[in-house]
Amino acid sequence: MNLKAWKYFIGLYVGNRRRLILTITLSIAQSVSTLPIIFLIRYAFDNALPNRDITLLIWIGVGVVALLLINTFFILRTMSINLNITKTAVQLLRNKLLDKSFNVSRSFYNQADSGKLHSNFVHDSYRLENMSDVLVLNLIPAIVMGLSLGLLLLYLNWQLFLAMISVFPAFFVVNRVLGKVVRDNVQKWREMFRDFSRGVLFVYEKMNLIRIQTAEPFEIERRYRSFNELRKSSAQMKLSQTIYSTWQNAIVGLSVVIVLIIGGIAISAGVMTIGDLFSFYAALVLLRRYMGPLLTSIPQLIEGNESLISLHEFLNTDDPVEYSGQKKINFKGEILLDGVVFNYNNNDPILENLGLTIPERSIIAILGANGAGKSTILNLILGFYRPQFGQLYADGNPYEEIDLQYLRQSIGVVTQEPIVFNGTILENIIYGMPELDNERVKEAAILSNAHEFIKQLPDGCNTLIGENGVRLSGGQRQRISLARAFIRKPKLLILDEPTNHLDDTTAKHVFESLRTINENATILIVTHDNNIINIATDTYLLENGCLRFLPKLWSANSIRNVSN
Repeated sequence: MNLKAWKYFIGLYVGNRRRLILTITLSIAQSVSTLPIIFLIRYAFDNALPNRDITLLIWIGVGVVALLLINTFFILRTMSINLNITKTAVQLLRNKLLDKSFNVSRSFYNQADSGKLHSNFVHDSYRLENMSDVLVLNLIPAIVMGLSLGLLLLYLNWQLFLAMISVFPAFFVVNRVLGKVVRDNVQKWREMFRDFSRGVLFVYEKMNLIRIQTAEPFEIERRYRSFNELRKSSAQMKLSQTIYSTWQNAIVGLSVVIVLIIGGIAISAGVMTIGDLFSFYAALVLLRRYMGPLLTSIPQLIEGNESLISLHEFLNTDDPVEYSGQKKINFKGEILLDGVVFNYNNNDPILENLGLTIPERSIIAILGANGAGKSTILNLILGFYRPQFGQLYADGNPYEEIDLQYLRQSIGVVTQEPIVFNGTILENIIYGMPELDNERVKEAAILSNAHEFIKQLPDGCNTLIGENGVRLSGGQRQRISLARAFIRKPKLLILDEPTNHLDDTTAKHVFESLRTINENATILIVTHDNNIINIATDTYLLENGCLRFLPKLWSANSIRNVSN
């Protein structure tokens, strides 16, 4: 058991102290309402039945039913409160998981297994929710009722009580031995389930690659093996859990048999009445009623414990976002990179002592061969990465001091491969800004030359585009991406090969739009397109980790040759 993880888990319930106290109070009331039933049963066997007093027997029956109804009320009320407590705690945990997901570095996601992260967030939080239900719905009432009924059993007959608990050593031995087997099988099943989840995610995300490579037989065989391993690990886990629960219930049942045998001998010897035995037995049955569900839930507790440890490890990941400044600036569009050195995973520097000034309202073009580091510069400007040496400034403010999330609200970005998601065209254009009106959307669509093709679609802006925009052409996806960037009316517009998927007519329209989207905007373009180079205020060539200024007198063909 990871004590730190459990301390964190218990902390999720701190805001529900009053409800937990109320729960415990109701559980005590529930146990108190149960106690008279035991004495009524003893009175019935020792007085009403021997004297054949039918009226008294009926009243005793009415009393038992009334107490059972009161007991049922307390059970339902306690469960209602406990459900609210557990669901609130789990929601708080999921909120924290989501917050943490947005507060780890870009490097973390580059290195992480997205399938595993998905499995941890969704499936581990679900198993933890099940464990929470078991703990609060079963454990708290079971502890209160167990203590109450245990004390009552001790009071009723201490000899039978000692006989009953004589089986407890066997109970703890089984718990220790079989509990370890269950934990091991749960861990193995978790690994197989993660593989299963990752594999299915891979199939759906990489279907085009699978078909291009005619890898269907390979992928089907691989997934079949994964499914088979999951089946075996799942069956093994469930079998071990069943064996565990069966043995625990058998031991509890053995204690009941011991009580009946010893009680029967005591009655035969005249040292105990039938009423004494049946009242003790009734209390024991009630105890088993509350303890039974808890014993069968122990495998869920083991599963939940493993999930808790996994989630706690993620929540304590020490890989924070690159910048954590709080200063909100009224960004005007000026960016400065001063002596920047950057490398990935301590490899040779991709950028070395790089300096670049992007003045307000300028149009800057950067050329360079594939792999030269052009996209790295864009990621540094966006604050996705932090240089090992050097500094970045926005309007003269160091990146360490400013709120990067707030800064990005003034930046529009079009990536080399358009990023679209399964939804409508409208949802893709206004993503993150649902408050924008239709006129703003239409204006952005016209500027990106997307308006015409959108109008021709049967559902217009409400057309579903499919996963990764599979229902659109590459050029249409690019225009949607451009519209999303234009709709912000950004102070800095970053374009990474913006005309890659566009025909000449659309590209020309985009060139004109760059001048009209926002006359105060700064535009940074990574491109090989000579038409865009020609409209740039300044052009730079990225080579060997450094930027070299290219004078205007260079011809387009010369630029093409250098950039290639």
